[in-house]
Amino acid sequence: MNSVSVKIVAVAVLLVSLLARGMVRRAGAWSGSQWTRFAFQLTLSVGLVALPIAMATEVDRGLTHGWAAAPRFLYVMTMIVMLLYGVVSGVQLLRAFAGDDVPPQLYHGYLVTFILVTLALGIAAWLGEASAIPFQRSGAVILGGYCLWLGVRPPEWVRSHALYALLSGVISETGTRVFYGAVGLLIIGVGIFGSGEGFFK
Repeated sequence: MNSVSVKIVAVAVLLVSLLARGMVRRAGAWSGSQWTRFAFQLTLSVGLVALPIAMATEVDRGLTHGWAAAPRFLYVMTMIVMLLYGVVSGVQLLRAFAGDDVPPQLYHGYLVTFILVTLALGIAAWLGEASAIPFQRSGAVILGGYCLWLGVRPPEWVRSHALYALLSGVISETGTRVFYGAVGLLIIGVGIFGSGEGFFK
């Protein structure tokens, strides 16, 4: 058994243990509707992982051979986004289920934001091949804009993060927002006036 197989088995054992722990913890305490909702959420997360794997298998079989660049890009990005969302939402669901937290909904602000940034970087990479816009520069501008947005209007999931709380305790919340904004402007500046290669090595 190679190292990759060992890691897959270890992850599977961890996830099954979280599921078993949660079932023991919730037995007798949950209503039928709560179990139904959890099963539905878990099924969706598993489906969001299984479908991209099936899509990748079809790519290996030559499904996208001969496709134009735009449809092929859309297919691959859809596959990546579904896989990321399925994995992260599923792990979050099982962690909450095994602990004392209420299992979260599949819709998370940070997940949606992460997916949008991933899509933006994917579009930047595609434009890098389809035009004269280097991915290093467009990608740096996108990441810089993301940091700037966090400084101007930090969402609730950012405010509740341990790093944000730590920085706010040291330099105040206003200082933390200024820090995020300054980092964003710096990265945007590098993307516009520099090469941006330092961010993508």
